[in-house]
Amino acid sequence: MRTDRNEMGSRRRSTTGDNANEISRAVDAAMSGSGNCGVPDAAGAPSSRGDRANQKSQSRSGQRRKRRLIFESLGQRRVLAVITGAVFNDADGSMRQDPTEIRLESRLAFIDSNDNAILDSGESYAITDADGQFQFDNLDPGTYPVRLFNTSSGQASSGRGSSGQRQTYPTGAIQSALPTSFEAPIDAVLAGDQLNVLTAGSLHQINTSGTRTSQIPLGFEATGLVAAVSNPALGVSASMIVGTFDELGEGRSGIWLVRSGGDGPQLLHYSPNPHAFSSPSAAVGADGKGVVIEAGENSEDSGTVLAVQVTARSAENTTGEPISVQVTPTNATVPSNTQVLASQTSISLSGNDSTPSISSRTVFAWPVFATTGTSQTGFQSIPALKTSLWSNGAGSWIEGSETVIVGATELVSFDDQAGLLAVRYAEGDLGILDVDAGFAPLHQLSGVNGPSTFVTGEEAIASIRTNVDGDMLILHDIRSGEVLARQPLDLESIGQPVSVISGATFDSYLLVGDSGVLSIELEQPVAHYVQLNREDASQSILFGLQVDGENQAPQTRPHVEVSAIEDHRLTIDASEIASLVTDANHDRLVSLIVQEPQNGEVTISPDGAVRYMPNQDYNGPDSFAIGFHDGQSESQPIQFSVSVAAQPDAPSGIRFRGDAIPEHTEGRYEVGTIEIDDVDLNNHYVLNVLDSRFQVENGKLILVDGGLNYEHEHQIQLTLAGYDNEAGQYFSHDIIILVEDENDPIDEVYADLVPLAENQQGVFVATLGAIDEDEGQTITFSVDDPRFEVIGDELWLKPGESIDYETESVVVLNITADDNAGSTATTEIRVSIIDVPEAVTQISLSNETVLEFEAGATVGDVLLDGVPAADSYRLTVDDPRFEIDGSELKLLDDQWVRRSAAEQIELTITAQDNNANFDSISGTFVIEVLPNETPFHNDDDPYDVDGNGVVTPRDALAIINYLNLYGPGPVGPGDPGYGYDVNGDGQVT
Repeated sequence: MRTDRNEMGSRRRSTTGDNANEISRAVDAAMSGSGNCGVPDAAGAPSSRGDRANQKSQSRSGQRRKRRLIFESLGQRRVLAVITGAVFNDADGSMRQDPTEIRLESRLAFIDSNDNAILDSGESYAITDADGQFQFDNLDPGTYPVRLFNTSSGQASSGRGSSGQRQTYPTGAIQSALPTSFEAPIDAVLAGDQLNVLTAGSLHQINTSGTRTSQIPLGFEATGLVAAVSNPALGVSASMIVGTFDELGEGRSGIWLVRSGGDGPQLLHYSPNPHAFSSPSAAVGADGKGVVIEAGENSEDSGTVLAVQVTARSAENTTGEPISVQVTPTNATVPSNTQVLASQTSISLSGNDSTPSISSRTVFAWPVFATTGTSQTGFQSIPALKTSLWSNGAGSWIEGSETVIVGATELVSFDDQAGLLAVRYAEGDLGILDVDAGFAPLHQLSGVNGPSTFVTGEEAIASIRTNVDGDMLILHDIRSGEVLARQPLDLESIGQPVSVISGATFDSYLLVGDSGVLSIELEQPVAHYVQLNREDASQSILFGLQVDGENQAPQTRPHVEVSAIEDHRLTIDASEIASLVTDANHDRLVSLIVQEPQNGEVTISPDGAVRYMPNQDYNGPDSFAIGFHDGQSESQPIQFSVSVAAQPDAPSGIRFRGDAIPEHTEGRYEVGTIEIDDVDLNNHYVLNVLDSRFQVENGKLILVDGGLNYEHEHQIQLTLAGYDNEAGQYFSHDIIILVEDENDPIDEVYADLVPLAENQQGVFVATLGAIDEDEGQTITFSVDDPRFEVIGDELWLKPGESIDYETESVVVLNITADDNAGSTATTEIRVSIIDVPEAVTQISLSNETVLEFEAGATVGDVLLDGVPAADSYRLTVDDPRFEIDGSELKLLDDQWVRRSAAEQIELTITAQDNNANFDSISGTFVIEVLPNETPFHNDDDPYDVDGNGVVTPRDALAIINYLNLYGPGPVGPGDPGYGYDVNGDGQVT
């Protein structure tokens, strides 16, 4: 199947080959709905997954590539609702069809109607033609999950997948948290299968397979991870880290080399400036050359560019360190807030490495402001980055590389090999720039507010989006700017994302959070969820497969003869079907009905058994054909010849003739007659009812045990089972008997009461209800107390009526419910009356004296209308020396009075109810100050001078301190809380 396409120009990136046609891709195909997509013909060869890693490695070295123009095409519209698709060999696993990648024929696509990832019997399927295309047509509007059969390497290990191919597009993620934890990570670098995570005090080394983790203490405060270096020839690795430390109480800065399993950090570069690397900017390229910015002592000072050279000793050389680093200051200076980026921070070197043909580069950038607009429209100053390229090999600026990126605020990722730079714009979008074309903009991606990184060698960028709708990993195609994958993330185990790191293959990623690491493998084959919104809708989808080696089609026996019986199902066991087919690759096979029978129906069960059912009352010859598919190839069909033998028919049904049964019927009751439908005349039957309440007598259905209930069972489904003596078959049939509704008594009357306060009039009291089995009946309520009335199902106190709590704290009512069909019921309810505070007319004191020289002395209770004040009133006193605790008037705990100062104290007490329903009331009182016969004397224990309940030397010391201040003499000065007068004679001596 081919379709004509109208070509339209589209600028995209291409790594190899000339301009090629490519159908527009389905964005987010695995998550929401597919757009138009398909792939034109191209020449190429299959590639294994192992080859893919080599291809990726090779693509990351060598010459930088140029941008190319290629073209996209749109599928031709169709009249009927249709889904078209194509399958291509994604040899490099890039989720995109490159010009050298071919389409694949004989692949099995199916509409997974129940979305269980299994091709079930009755689900529509299609096999790709020689052009690798398939089609589903005549579809109703709706959402259709479309999958490929046998495409997962993950399924192959469980016996469910083809060992020779793997689905690369669309895919879902397998997410797993690595067994590690940390706090406040600064940076992370992946070196081989080891992830290095730097925190302020240690370097965490985590094996990405989840087998081990280790932690190296640093002995200084780390501020940045410059690079992770390995020497594969000698099997050693190290990390270059910048940080700060104290030296004789003074802050210092430095660059260290931390070797795995070594003797501790090696100081490479020392700076007496404590701010030199406090906010480091550093970058080292794949060739081991790079830069570190050493900041000045003050924020306005320029920073010095330090050149970094990492070298490795060969296996043949037995002297020197396996990994060594040289840090050399240059004459170049940059602003203090300069950002730098190199292509990668994971470096693999050995002494036998040849010098790369092109030196690595570093991008420098510092913030400036750019002026935009015209004199007519007005000028505007907006943030920008001034950028320039640095040759790491020459240790100098690359001439002519200076530019200003208007609107940019941050360098995000740099792919030196591809010449790509990702920047963050002020409004939050991610910009992709072509560094080799003067930083020309290629794409601007919105909605990716988290960390991002280029997938080196794959012309793609991986980004994290975080928002309230959920966190997501998004892969963008740098060629077209389109989305390759959109995968929801579960970040509960790692916290907020800090950085995303691409793994060894295009489908593996590591997400570093603020407390852990999440491994993401895009290896789970998923469906395209295609949305057809109209009856004439047309959608196209694309599947990518990575094929490994040659596949042999399943081999079958060409012809099988079977026998069946009229009106009986013929089942051919799965084991018997399996004996008819072999597969040299030991792939899982799916059975396909390639020819339907003329006089019956054939189905395939989930376990692979074949079931044939002849049409009703048919006997004679019939045939059908079954084929097998292993996900890559289809077998020759097996032709089944069926001989259907004649068989006497069992009754086809049982009919009931009769009326409904009144629900209160008891004893024997003739319900109606039973008639049997049988094409065979004059047959004799034995009938039984599978319900003990009924039986069949002489063709009559009899209710032998009554007491039915319409509300519980308004119809009865009876199963009548019998035996046809002539046909020699058992048969059964279900009939429906209706139950006639009759009036049932009211079972219960209830009320949902609300609090009723005294003195209220015309207020709601309760919601009334009744339990009656009869559905839909109208129940009316009445009350026996003339002060109350019922409105609908609500009980109210009538207007003008009220209840006085003091005379009637509980009201007993009788509520009657009437179903208006002859049934009534009455219940007693008790309405509790709530006492309501009433206005106070008088305020008084139970006592109007206070004892002098006694801190916190009590006066008496405040009485409202002769009763101690309740919690419903707020009491205040205007003398700040006094307080009212509950209803008790007293001095504050740290206050006392002297009679010599005033023999009487006048104060005013005010009472206000908490809800302010009434006006406040106040009373003025004259408190008599009574003389204290034994002031400064502890009556309970005279020797406990400080009154803390324990006699200690502090008590004697208190008297000594008193005498030192006031001298011996009569009591008076000092704190009356102390019992200075031990013997109670009025003197302190």
